[in-house]
Amino acid sequence: MVEHAWFKIFVRNLQPLFELVTCNKVEADCMEIYVKEKQKVYEIFDKLPGKFSVSASMWTASDGAAAYLSLAAHYIDEDWQLKKKILNFVTIGPSFTEDKHSEVIVNCLMDWNIDRKLFSMIFDSFTSDNIVDRISYRLSQSRFLYCNGQLFYVRCAIVLLNCMAHDALEALGEVTQKIRASIHYVKGSAATHATFNELADEVQVETKKCLCIDNPMKWNSTYFMLEVALEYRQVFSCLRDHDPVNMKFLLSDLEWDRPSTITSFLKLLMFLQEASIQLQIYFPPRSVIFTCS
Repeated sequence: MVEHAWFKIFVRNLQPLFELVTCNKVEADCMEIYVKEKQKVYEIFDKLPGKFSVSASMWTASDGAAAYLSLAAHYIDEDWQLKKKILNFVTIGPSFTEDKHSEVIVNCLMDWNIDRKLFSMIFDSFTSDNIVDRISYRLSQSRFLYCNGQLFYVRCAIVLLNCMAHDALEALGEVTQKIRASIHYVKGSAATHATFNELADEVQVETKKCLCIDNPMKWNSTYFMLEVALEYRQVFSCLRDHDPVNMKFLLSDLEWDRPSTITSFLKLLMFLQEASIQLQIYFPPRSVIFTCS
């Protein structure tokens, strides 16, 4: 906009002595500041006696058209404060192979000269074991990794929690399908929904939450669906007796016990997931540092 002809005329009329800068000049100034700040961080890294941990995560644009690799260094400074510095934010092309991924990460580490001070790396769920093995192999050649790289790979806590949650829900596969079908049945007809609400009043259900359909791709939404459905367990049982012909897919009393047990574990995983997002965990000594997320 600042280079548009009419904008220049507008500014000249406001103040003839004001000189507009070009986009190239602004870009050059930004790059000059970046180089200076990078040098400051480089000097801080060079003076630190301890080890670094690096987290790698994938970012995607809201429209899904672009992907980026973010690398961040985590370390303890001389005042024993946990610090985090973004190292690189790299565009990842759709044609990137596993070799290219590992090459980009290793080159970034070597550019910052922290490959010799690296203790461990925390990888996001996008990273395959092959990429991790390639990076570990490259860094092991310099013999800088502890225990021949056995402590190098640290799995992201959130990824582990997601795997545990999906395993738990997998054991509930058929039961979850029935609960999902039951909610669809109740919400699919105004008359059925009205009957459901009347039965809820009769059995004096305390909750005011609304039945919801989950997104199967997100386990926390499935947890919320099950949690609410369990609060209406009595109502579903009454509805089954009220309409036995159309409600064959409703759960038996024995089947209701399974999601009740599983959701108690999922509730704990939800708490741990929120905590792992908020907290950064580190263990002394300085060389043993990692973050949950």
